[in-house]
Amino acid sequence: EDRYSVGLAAYRLLKAHGRALDKVSVRDAVEAITEERATAGAQAIVHPGQRFIRGVHGDAEFDPGLLSAIAVNAGIPATSISPAYKGSKDKDALLADVGATKGPLAFAYNGHGDSENLWTDAGHAGETDVRDPSKTIHFTELGNELLRNVVRRTDGQPGMDMSRASLIFETCNSYNFAQNLLRYLRENGVTVPPTIVVSSNADRLSIGDMLIQSLNDANIRRPVTLGDIFQVETQQFRALTFVDFAVFTAESEALANRIGGSPSRGHVELGLAGVTRRIVEALGARNPVTVAAVGGLLESIFVLAIVPLIALAFNAGDATWVFQVLAFPAIHFLGGAQVAVTRSDGTVVLERGPLNLQKLLILTALGAVFHLAIPSAIAGAAAHAVFNLVAVAVAVRGARQTRDLALSREIARA
Repeated sequence: EDRYSVGLAAYRLLKAHGRALDKVSVRDAVEAITEERATAGAQAIVHPGQRFIRGVHGDAEFDPGLLSAIAVNAGIPATSISPAYKGSKDKDALLADVGATKGPLAFAYNGHGDSENLWTDAGHAGETDVRDPSKTIHFTELGNELLRNVVRRTDGQPGMDMSRASLIFETCNSYNFAQNLLRYLRENGVTVPPTIVVSSNADRLSIGDMLIQSLNDANIRRPVTLGDIFQVETQQFRALTFVDFAVFTAESEALANRIGGSPSRGHVELGLAGVTRRIVEALGARNPVTVAAVGGLLESIFVLAIVPLIALAFNAGDATWVFQVLAFPAIHFLGGAQVAVTRSDGTVVLERGPLNLQKLLILTALGAVFHLAIPSAIAGAAAHAVFNLVAVAVAVRGARQTRDLALSREIARA
């Protein structure tokens, strides 16, 4: 059961970072997800000191008492638990309560839903009135009220912090709803997002009150943590209900650094191998522009000066040009092709990037141009260095012009 959840989270993490789905990347992602789950498991999502706001669909089957029971067991006093907001008649009051909460907040909703709405009434299969705004809470409506609860980051980084908020959605399509909400919050300046727990995974329906009921059945007499979410999902999976909850938290810097790739702007291709990068960094260089340029120069010196000696050692002097053509893509294949990536905080770093047949062919062509087509060896080596320098400089300039907002990642999935 954990293997399924971790595997799916690792796959999505690699796709989000633009990493290749090879054995090394998959291993890194699985280990990172497992470690992140262990760390995030202690994070309390329902605890004393929060304002606990609860809302449910208007149908009789949805009991707001199930939500308040979780809050009471977590130690939240009755004075900090909202009224039982139920149905469309309480929509405005519920949203107003969210907007008026200026401190730590837990928001829990149980009902029907789609990728853009929490339904307050209607919303059954086959109904045609679910777009009626009086019967739904659109993600932008909830987002606007949550934005009243943000604070400016205290770590000197740009953007706003919403980490004091925890959101729990027990609805169909709640994963997609959470994605839309998080995107909207990012677009409006939130760089540290709230933690969100959802009862259904991407493009899936939810089964009854599995999430809320499971937490009540667990009889947790203390603050509810993400570790509790992991535990109750495991129990439900073993019971053959095959529920698949999901958890969204802020992506930690440690996770981003370990996975590499770009979680925001994509990457800029380089003619640089990982082994060369490590050599240059061991010599004391840290600036990515310097590392890329010096690394390119060293690789060209290797191809132009060392490879011919290797060819002679094999009594293949006449085929030196073949060795030189193949050497350039070979060192990238064996040593790890590097790319310049822009992190979510706007910095540019060199990381291992995806390597496929198309890129190997491009590297072969670049190597032929740098080391054979250009008559002068010095000019060819210089061209390689300049190529890398310009590529990284472009990435750095773009990062300075546009500081992307930090993405929320599903790094601690249940």
